Amino acid sequence: MRKTKLEPAVRQAFTLTELLVVLAVVALLALVAGKALAHSQTSSDRSVCASNLRRLMQAWQMYADDYSGALMANPSPPVANYLSWVRGVLDFNPANADNVNTSYLTNTQYAAMGFYVKSPALFRCPADLFAVIGSGVPYLRVRSYSMNSYVGLGGSAWSLGFQVMTNMSQVPQPDRTFVLLEEHPDSLNDGAFISDPARVGASATWMDFPAYFHLGGANLGLADGHVEYWQWADARTMPPVRFTGTIGNVSVPNDPDVARLQKVTSYRP
Repeated sequence: MRKTKLEPAVRQAFTLTELLVVLAVVALLALVAGKALAHSQTSSDRSVCASNLRRLMQAWQMYADDYSGALMANPSPPVANYLSWVRGVLDFNPANADNVNTSYLTNTQYAAMGFYVKSPALFRCPADLFAVIGSGVPYLRVRSYSMNSYVGLGGSAWSLGFQVMTNMSQVPQPDRTFVLLEEHPDSLNDGAFISDPARVGASATWMDFPAYFHLGGANLGLADGHVEYWQWADARTMPPVRFTGTIGNVSVPNDPDVARLQKVTSYRP
């Protein structure tokens, strides 16, 4: 019987062009997945940050209820005769113990918020990862939020003629008056966020800068207790973090973000 010669098996393989196409598709999918994951993380951080501000705003309102409408003290710079909402002046100096001192946030000996808030974690946005470096070790600072300087006992009116609201009765539109917001890491120092509502249009100035941790925007807590997310429109509102702790009093002619914040800062009585 004649034996049939077996033909050698034909091996199938990708051509170089096909391999390049596959690799390109994989790279594209990885890029899309990475962006989706980053966006998801940013959204998560923004939600946690908003939750933190809601808790702090609830505490702020409870204080006013307990003290016949009087608002938590917010002097700038801090002074001994006021139990300010928080204490401490932050910077990027590793020798400055205020940067990591949670007692200045929750201990009732130092901070009015301490009567209502016991978790130091509520004072820092999870997206605020700008750390102080001490002996080669990074330390996250304890606070990301500041209070409108025109709100609170001992508050500072940078612009004369604008109301410093020391009692809830002086807040005519609680849903349009900001109390707390995230502050730019290089601008953050004491507990007050300084604004100049008198300088409008071509003379607009950022005295202190807001943060932009969340896709170019920040969360704000308003006097009625609700929290809003504001996305900034002007690149000048978002200077890069340089870890100097010295940014402020910068002229930004016709910056729409300044104009927007001025509308919820204070009013002429």
